[in-house]
Amino acid sequence: MSREKQRNKELSFANAEGRLSLFLDNRTPKELLLAIAALGVKPIMLPLYRLLPKPVSAHPDMLLYDLGGKLLVYQDYYTENEKLFVGMPVVVTNYSAENRYPGDIGMDALSVGKFLFCLPQYTCPEILAGRTVVPVKQGYAACSALKVSEDAIVTSDSSIALAAEKKGIAVLRIRPGFIELPGYDYGFIGGTAFCLGDTLYFAGDLSMHPDGDAIADFCKNRGVTAKSLLVGKKLMDLGFLKYNEKAM
Repeated sequence: MSREKQRNKELSFANAEGRLSLFLDNRTPKELLLAIAALGVKPIMLPLYRLLPKPVSAHPDMLLYDLGGKLLVYQDYYTENEKLFVGMPVVVTNYSAENRYPGDIGMDALSVGKFLFCLPQYTCPEILAGRTVVPVKQGYAACSALKVSEDAIVTSDSSIALAAEKKGIAVLRIRPGFIELPGYDYGFIGGTAFCLGDTLYFAGDLSMHPDGDAIADFCKNRGVTAKSLLVGKKLMDLGFLKYNEKAM
């Protein structure tokens, strides 16, 4: 098997292998689902969680957290949707979510390199354990910043940008807005894309964002290719989460 075919196989997201999974809000537009399917990806669609604000109640980055081989899930959400997680090593948390800020940010911590950026007093304790925690004012840390690599992020949030820069992380600051999230004035860059291999796939057309070229160049300079999944469509915040189960 050629290296390219082997790589494609590794990125196939076959649930039976339990290695890689892409979670999506079950309200994701059909045209985007088709674009993702063309990559050979079969996402796991998440239903709404009654304890979170409705616009983000099925956003994976608000519902789940990759602990590095194990998937952290709210206890009652897991009980209600256990069939979605068959074959995955799961850790359930008793931390309770609420439908208003900051009670809704339990899972919304940003992991970059050895650092964890979050509002620690409202973050699930399982996420904090054993991590180098960097407190920030922005509770929606994972939503507000797009991780390009383990030492580079894109964000419009000044508190995250300043904290990351102090830790030696490269930061591209962009303008807020220009991202669709029905129910809110706008969405955040962290929920607009997911990475497969060395390619970052965007939900929408990156060129329609006023800082799209800068984002693409920032990615390129770090060996990452930025690709748009849809042409002529504004970026959408869908709260993507790619979960990686490590081999035992």
